[in-house]
Parts: sequence; structure tokens; C-alpha cells
Amino acid sequence: MGRTLIITEKPSVAADIARVLKASTKTAHGYESDDHVVAWAVGHMLGFVDPEQYEERFKRWRLQDLPIVPEKFEQQPVRGAKKQLMALKKYLKAKDVDHVVNACDAGREGELIFQEIYRFSGVKKPVNRLWLQSMTDSAINDSLKDLRDSADFQGLADAADCRAESDWLIGINATRALTVRLRSSKDRNVWSAGRVQTATLSLLVGRELEILSHIPMPYWQILTTFKASDHTYEATWYDPNGSGRTDRIESPEVRDRILKVLEGNPSGQAKETRKDARRIAPTLFDLTSLQKEANRRFGFSARRTLQAAQQLYEAHKLLTYPRTDSKALPEDYKGVVPGVVEYLGRAKDYKKFAATLKEVGLQNTARNFNNAAVSDHFAIVPTGEGDFSKLTGDAAKIFDLVVRRFLASFHPPAIITEVERITVVGEESFRTRKTVLKEPGWRVVDGKESEDAAAALPPLANGAGAVQKEAHTL
Repeated sequence: MGRTLIITEKPSVAADIARVLKASTKTAHGYESDDHVVAWAVGHMLGFVDPEQYEERFKRWRLQDLPIVPEKFEQQPVRGAKKQLMALKKYLKAKDVDHVVNACDAGREGELIFQEIYRFSGVKKPVNRLWLQSMTDSAINDSLKDLRDSADFQGLADAADCRAESDWLIGINATRALTVRLRSSKDRNVWSAGRVQTATLSLLVGRELEILSHIPMPYWQILTTFKASDHTYEATWYDPNGSGRTDRIESPEVRDRILKVLEGNPSGQAKETRKDARRIAPTLFDLTSLQKEANRRFGFSARRTLQAAQQLYEAHKLLTYPRTDSKALPEDYKGVVPGVVEYLGRAKDYKKFAATLKEVGLQNTARNFNNAAVSDHFAIVPTGEGDFSKLTGDAAKIFDLVVRRFLASFHPPAIITEVERITVVGEESFRTRKTVLKEPGWRVVDGKESEDAAAALPPLANGAGAVQKEAHTL
């Protein structure tokens, strides 16, 4: 029986798999044992050839030659990747290798990277797919025991080919067409266009034009402080019969009229309504929501967040695969989550929250465990393995963010009281809106209960009563 060749997308992943398989003999291009060879790619190792390599006439940029659509797309090694690519080809063609495993990243681009290398080699050997969601030893072992048929991923491979070819077709043809049309004797620049690049640029330009076309209009807001029997509160003037931003005053005459009413009336009448509302815990993170939250909390760019999450996935083995668009877990993950909660509960920062989940049980399970909401990958969650006590910098912040969202998503809802208080002075109305936390629920995990407590508004006696005006500002 021959050896199995496993091809990964990155050297670090190859090293992890080789360690699990005890393929300890390291060469310049891979790890070997009697049963396995684990070798790596370095991202995309092949790229499409230039148009002039199909036909000499395409060296000149002319409208009459467009569109350029090759009958068959041809590829060539990417600069700097040829040595490793040829080593992979040699491994694939080796007589003692009779089985190949695609262990590139579990997604569309990972599928394409492997398929390009496999096609370049020209071999026809059986292929299986290793689909990893986390890089812990146990996850690697489990996935190696459950290799999947590569035919199951043919649709993903076809989608990857379509993406790559459409990028080339649109980029080459649109760039040449624009450049030929727009260039002049004084302007010899290339007018670059692309499937993603141009659409993204259009969004930016459109937003910039909106900003430039904005006509600023002056407006005023009047904030008034009132004193009830046992507390003071602030209220903003508003038009109860208006629409849109009803708290903005655009007319100086209206502004002066309201100020005159306030100055001539030292008191007013207030009444309020209070109603309870449930706030369900937030969903688990996908990559986009994680990037948004990290930007809001820490000012991180999308790239900076991804780099930290990727480090936590690959190097520390603390998070599951980060490049995901899913906010749910597969239904067979129900047996894994209690162990992850137990693991997090050993840490001082998370002990209290884990204890709550053990006491009341996991909440929101129908939402959080949902096969229909899982695409290629499930939500970003802690793996439940590894030591996170020595994390620092960006990695520590992102890990804490993911852990707290994970624990919060299984907590009971928060109950808040929505308060609307209307204070009438003369014929003018002033509004106060507050949300008062009644039961913290999941908010205790995020530490948001202290923010809500600070915003508390004591009730009016009997829900209504006279109040005194203390001050007002524009």
C-alpha cells in the first residue's frame, strides 16, 4: 500500500497536521513518514497567462480585438512559487503516492488553490477532502477519520473557477476598453477596472458625491432641565404633530417663541408611560459582525481584526475558522458547547457567566444550533482547548470579544423598561426617553448593565404630576 499525500494551503497548517500524524521527517518542501507526506502551497501558486501569450496581436491594445475570451484558460506559475509548485508536482506524480487529500482552507479559494495544483500536475489519483473548522489536535484527528469525497465539493470548485475566470475577463476587457477610450497624447495612464474593484469604487464615489452635494441648514434643539419631587431630569423640545426629526427647530421665529414660553412659565405638567420589553441575546459572530464590533469597541480595521482572528485560529488553536459568513452552529454541535462552557468557566473572568449557563441551561438553542443557517463554515466560537491566559494585544482583545459573545448568546433575555415622559410647559412639549434595565440577562456578560443603571429614571408619582423648570439650553 502506498503513501497518502496531504496538501495544505499554508506551511503552518502542514506542520500541525504532520505533528498529529507523526510525520516527523522534515524536508525542504514537506513532512514525511512511512504512511504520509504532508506538503504545503503558498497561497495561489498559478495565475492566468497574459492575453499576448494567447495571440501575438493582443500585445497592442485595440478596441477591435475586444472582447478577449480564450477558448481555454491557460495558467503559469506565480513568481516566487515555482520551486514549491514543482515539488508538489513531484509528490503528486510519485509512484509511492496513491492517495491525495486536499487539506487547503475549507472554502472556495482553498478549493481553487488545490484544484489548480492538481490540474497542473496532470495526475489522476483519488482525492478526498479534509474539512477543518478548527486547528486543535482533536479537530484534526476527527477530520482525518472523516475524510469526505472530493466530488461533494465539485460545485464549490466550479464556483471558484467561475470567480477567477470572470475576474480575468472583466478586468482585461474593461481595463483595455476604458484605457483606449480615455487616453490621449497627454494622458497615457491605464484606467484600471475590475469586477470587485469598480463596484466598490462606485460605492465610495456615490457616497462622496452625496456628501459634496449636501447643503447644510442651521437648526436648533432646546434641552430643558426639570425638577420632579425627588429627582431632576432632562427633556428635549419636540413637535408632537411633526414628522421626521421632530426635535429640530429650523425657524428662528419658532425658536424665540419656545424660549419665551419657557422664560414665562416656571413649571409644567409631566406624564409618563412605562412598558417592559425583552431584548434577546445577540447572535454568535460571523467574520463581518466580528469586524464591525471590533471596530466599534477598539477602532480596529477589518484587516486587523481578521489577522488577530486568524492568529487565534492557526497559531493558538483557540478559535474556530474565522472566514465564515454563518452566525449559527450545526445541530450536532450541541454536545460540544457544554464542554466549551466548562473550559471557559475555569477562568476568573468568565467563571460567573459559565455558572449561570450551568444553572439555567443553554438558551436560544433553536437559533444558535441551526443547520439551515450554516454555510461552508459555522460561527466563530472558542474551541474549548488551549491556554489563553498569556494572550496579549490584539489577540487578547479579539478572543475576549468572541468568548463574551459566545457566552452571552446562550444567556436569558434582558428585560428593559422603556420610559417615555412628556412634559408640557404652556403649549410646548418636551420629551424624555429612557430605557431602564429591569433584568440584566445576557447584558451582564458584556458589562452593559452598568451603562443601563446609570441611565435609570425614577418614576413619577402616580405616573403624572407637576414639575419645576430649572434651566434650559440651546
